[in-house]
Amino acid sequence: MYMEYHRLEIAKWQEEQWKNEKIQEMYGELIQSGKVETFLELYEIAAEFHNTEKLSVLYRSLKQIAVPQKPQKKVDLAETILGKRNRRVRSGMIYWAYDLHCRKLTGALFLYVQNCLGEIRTWDVYIARRIQRAKHLYITMKQELGY
Repeated sequence: MYMEYHRLEIAKWQEEQWKNEKIQEMYGELIQSGKVETFLELYEIAAEFHNTEKLSVLYRSLKQIAVPQKPQKKVDLAETILGKRNRRVRSGMIYWAYDLHCRKLTGALFLYVQNCLGEIRTWDVYIARRIQRAKHLYITMKQELGY
Protein backbone atom coordinates (compact mmCIF):
# COMPACT_ATOMS: atom_id res chain seq x y z
CA MET A 1 0.00 0.00 0.00
CA TYR A 2 2.74 2.46 0.97
CA MET A 3 4.73 1.69 -2.16
CA GLU A 4 1.70 2.44 -4.34
CA TYR A 5 1.19 5.71 -2.49
CA HIS A 6 4.90 6.53 -2.77
CA ARG A 7 4.81 5.95 -6.53
CA LEU A 8 2.13 8.62 -6.91
CA GLU A 9 4.75 11.19 -5.83
CA ILE A 10 2.29 13.44 -4.06
CA ALA A 11 3.84 16.72 -2.94
CA LYS A 12 4.31 17.24 0.80
CA TRP A 13 2.27 20.47 0.71
CA GLN A 14 -0.63 18.61 -0.92
CA GLU A 15 -0.50 15.92 1.72
CA GLU A 16 -0.56 18.54 4.48
CA GLN A 17 -3.47 20.32 2.83
CA TRP A 18 -5.46 17.06 2.72
CA LYS A 19 -4.67 16.37 6.36
CA ASN A 20 -5.76 19.89 7.34
CA GLU A 21 -9.03 19.39 5.47
CA LYS A 22 -9.54 16.04 7.18
CA ILE A 23 -8.89 17.61 10.59
CA GLN A 24 -11.50 20.31 9.93
CA GLU A 25 -13.97 17.69 8.70
CA MET A 26 -13.42 15.48 11.74
CA TYR A 27 -13.68 18.44 14.13
CA GLY A 28 -17.06 19.27 12.63
CA GLU A 29 -18.11 15.64 12.95
CA LEU A 30 -16.97 15.59 16.59
CA ILE A 31 -19.04 18.69 17.37
CA GLN A 32 -22.07 16.88 15.95
CA SER A 33 -21.51 13.44 17.47
CA GLY A 34 -19.38 13.95 20.58
CA LYS A 35 -17.87 10.48 20.00
CA VAL A 36 -14.62 9.46 21.66
CA GLU A 37 -13.70 7.38 18.60
CA THR A 38 -13.78 10.48 16.39
CA PHE A 39 -11.49 12.30 18.81
CA LEU A 40 -9.02 9.40 18.80
CA GLU A 41 -8.91 9.42 14.99
CA LEU A 42 -8.53 13.21 14.98
CA TYR A 43 -5.61 12.90 17.40
CA GLU A 44 -3.79 10.45 15.13
CA ILE A 45 -3.89 12.90 12.22
CA ALA A 46 -3.22 16.10 14.20
CA ALA A 47 -0.30 14.61 16.16
CA GLU A 48 1.71 14.39 12.94
CA PHE A 49 1.86 18.20 12.83
CA HIS A 50 2.96 18.64 16.45
CA ASN A 51 2.26 22.36 16.53
CA THR A 52 0.29 24.73 18.78
CA GLU A 53 -2.55 25.18 16.29
CA LYS A 54 -3.34 21.46 16.07
CA LEU A 55 -2.93 21.00 19.82
CA SER A 56 -5.45 23.77 20.33
CA VAL A 57 -7.91 22.04 17.97
CA LEU A 58 -7.50 18.83 19.96
CA TYR A 59 -8.06 20.58 23.28
CA ARG A 60 -11.21 22.26 21.97
CA SER A 61 -12.27 18.85 20.70
CA LEU A 62 -11.94 17.36 24.18
CA LYS A 63 -14.56 19.82 25.38
CA GLN A 64 -16.96 18.56 22.68
CA ILE A 65 -16.79 14.92 23.74
CA ALA A 66 -19.86 13.55 25.43
CA VAL A 67 -18.78 12.03 28.74
CA PRO A 68 -18.14 8.39 27.88
CA GLN A 69 -19.98 5.84 29.98
CA LYS A 70 -17.82 2.84 29.09
CA PRO A 71 -14.67 2.45 31.19
CA GLN A 72 -12.68 1.43 28.11
CA LYS A 73 -13.46 4.74 26.38
CA LYS A 74 -12.37 6.73 29.43
CA VAL A 75 -9.10 4.82 29.59
CA ASP A 76 -8.60 5.31 25.84
CA LEU A 77 -8.96 9.06 26.34
CA ALA A 78 -6.62 9.15 29.33
CA GLU A 79 -3.99 7.06 27.52
CA THR A 80 -4.15 9.31 24.45
CA ILE A 81 -3.60 12.42 26.55
CA LEU A 82 -0.83 10.79 28.61
CA GLY A 83 0.78 9.02 25.66
CA LYS A 84 0.48 5.41 24.60
CA ARG A 85 4.12 4.87 23.74
CA ASN A 86 7.17 4.65 25.98
CA ARG A 87 7.73 7.84 28.01
CA ARG A 88 11.11 8.40 26.33
CA VAL A 89 9.25 8.98 23.05
CA ARG A 90 7.22 11.78 24.73
CA SER A 91 4.00 10.92 22.93
CA GLY A 92 0.61 12.20 24.02
CA MET A 93 -0.93 15.60 24.41
CA ILE A 94 0.65 16.44 27.77
CA TYR A 95 4.23 16.17 26.55
CA TRP A 96 3.19 17.92 23.35
CA ALA A 97 1.77 20.88 25.32
CA TYR A 98 4.73 20.95 27.69
CA ASP A 99 7.28 20.88 24.86
CA LEU A 100 5.48 23.82 23.19
CA HIS A 101 5.65 25.74 26.52
CA CYS A 102 1.86 25.78 26.95
CA ARG A 103 1.94 25.56 30.75
CA LYS A 104 -1.75 26.29 31.37
CA LEU A 105 -2.81 23.75 28.78
CA THR A 106 -0.47 21.15 30.26
CA GLY A 107 -2.10 21.67 33.65
CA ALA A 108 -5.58 21.51 32.14
CA LEU A 109 -4.73 18.22 30.43
CA PHE A 110 -3.46 16.76 33.71
CA LEU A 111 -6.75 17.75 35.32
CA TYR A 112 -8.73 16.17 32.48
CA VAL A 113 -6.84 12.90 32.89
CA GLN A 114 -7.33 12.98 36.65
CA ASN A 115 -11.07 13.37 36.15
CA CYS A 116 -11.16 10.56 33.58
CA LEU A 117 -9.25 8.11 35.72
CA GLY A 118 -10.99 9.02 38.97
CA GLU A 119 -14.45 8.21 37.65
CA ILE A 120 -13.80 4.75 36.24
CA ARG A 121 -15.41 1.75 37.91
CA THR A 122 -15.04 -1.69 36.36
CA TRP A 123 -14.85 -5.38 37.12
CA ASP A 124 -12.87 -6.07 33.94
CA VAL A 125 -9.36 -7.09 35.01
CA TYR A 126 -7.78 -5.98 31.72
CA ILE A 127 -9.26 -2.49 31.97
CA ALA A 128 -8.40 -2.30 35.67
CA ARG A 129 -4.73 -2.97 34.80
CA ARG A 130 -4.83 -0.27 32.12
CA ILE A 131 -6.29 2.14 34.68
CA GLN A 132 -3.50 1.33 37.15
CA ARG A 133 -0.81 1.82 34.50
CA ALA A 134 -2.38 5.13 33.44
CA LYS A 135 -2.57 6.33 37.06
CA HIS A 136 1.06 5.41 37.61
CA LEU A 137 2.08 7.21 34.42
CA TYR A 138 0.00 10.23 35.45
CA ILE A 139 1.81 10.49 38.80
CA THR A 140 5.23 9.93 37.22
CA MET A 141 4.64 12.57 34.55
CA LYS A 142 3.35 15.12 37.07
CA GLN A 143 6.53 14.68 39.11
CA GLU A 144 8.77 14.75 36.05
CA LEU A 145 7.20 17.93 34.63
CA GLY A 146 6.83 19.66 38.01
CA TYR A 147 3.03 19.84 38.34
